[in-house]
Amino acid sequence: IKLAKRALEICRTYKKKIDRLLPMLGEGTLERWSSSGVKRHYCNITRDGKRTRISIDPACEGSNKLIENLTNKAILKKADKIVTEDIIALERFLKHFKICDPVSLRRTLSQAYDSDDVDISKSFMSIDIDPNAWRHASYEKNTAFGENLKHHTSTHEKVRSKSEAMIYEALIDRDVDFRYECKLVLESKNSCGQIVSRRTVFPDFTILRTSDRRELIYEHFGRMDDPTYMRKALTKIDDYIKAGYYPGINFIMTWETADQPFTSANAAEVLDYYLGKKVK
Repeated sequence: IKLAKRALEICRTYKKKIDRLLPMLGEGTLERWSSSGVKRHYCNITRDGKRTRISIDPACEGSNKLIENLTNKAILKKADKIVTEDIIALERFLKHFKICDPVSLRRTLSQAYDSDDVDISKSFMSIDIDPNAWRHASYEKNTAFGENLKHHTSTHEKVRSKSEAMIYEALIDRDVDFRYECKLVLESKNSCGQIVSRRTVFPDFTILRTSDRRELIYEHFGRMDDPTYMRKALTKIDDYIKAGYYPGINFIMTWETADQPFTSANAAEVLDYYLGKKVK
């Protein structure tokens, strides 16, 4: 819906541009003839039902500008039809489209159906997530290098760095559902849809964004001034992208160097962007 609204805004702005430019681009249409290898442009003008063809002398001042204007005019006239139809289609979509939300639908039922113990995950679409089931589901955590889990959090779960602790506390402060170092299998597919590679990773955080019930992964890269660490990080980022996790969409990335350390304000800022402003 957000994409449709944005597309509608873009189309309406473009339509205004077309309406403003078309009267300014001159009268007539272009025609081109070739004779003895020489190409000449003509401007066709119709007045009072009579068509007049005027030769455009390339040596004359403004001839190139006339050709440019008439070319843009022809493009914009075709674009006008398309964008007008797009505006109608998007307006119709936004007027009639309804979100099928099992959580909201349950609230419309009588009290007999409001038990928190009932699993309603069968009512969800395949790409949707039942927040209650997600919240209580068990998951496989990273058990490697447990000796590096040295930094305490308010829930008594230990994390691997001060920066991760900042992110952890920012998520807790927002009452966000998340998992720390939850197992994730990245699958890369070819153009035929066949799996060509598979890699198991443990993202720093897996977040359930309740506004649209989508999973986001969050990786903090802590030593990006270390060339070896940076190369490994870039490889990992590439693997995420190949598996369908895209920075700015469902993949959150932050990083730091010795000269530019990560702060709690940075954590709050990035969560504001992806999850919305904190509710006070």
